[in-house]
Amino acid sequence: MLFPTVLAAAISNFNINPTWTPGCLCTPSDKHFDSLAYPGQVPKCTRSVSASQKAQVAKPYGVPKSDWPNYEFDHFIPLAIGGSNDQDNIWPQAEAGGSLDKDKIENAAYQQLKKGQITQKEAVQMILDWTNNAYGTDYDIDQVMTRECTGTNH
Repeated sequence: MLFPTVLAAAISNFNINPTWTPGCLCTPSDKHFDSLAYPGQVPKCTRSVSASQKAQVAKPYGVPKSDWPNYEFDHFIPLAIGGSNDQDNIWPQAEAGGSLDKDKIENAAYQQLKKGQITQKEAVQMILDWTNNAYGTDYDIDQVMTRECTGTNH
């Protein structure tokens, strides 16, 4: 039998934690900034997540390197809708923890943003709504849209 703290840690590996992954957006001053995209001129960054950054992201979630193949180091706010490579925007999403479902929401948000049918804020809200519903979190759109990245890989 697992002790409650061990069980809680195992379960939490499947859930995003707003303290460890608050989310943040790409900006033109980001070192991975690539371009302004879409009709809304959304800053986009190129993908860049190093092994050392993965280790920093995985640590508070309790995910050892030997388990990394079971996780996608996911951009909470997807790069396609203007998310950053900053550590504050990356989390170890368990493959068994809804990653395919989140990918569907990400793609829908991206397609609508690309066509100018929604704003970046509305695209981010789609991600937050899915996350809050799937993981029982309470992400706030205004906090995510205005939060500055900490600078880790930024």
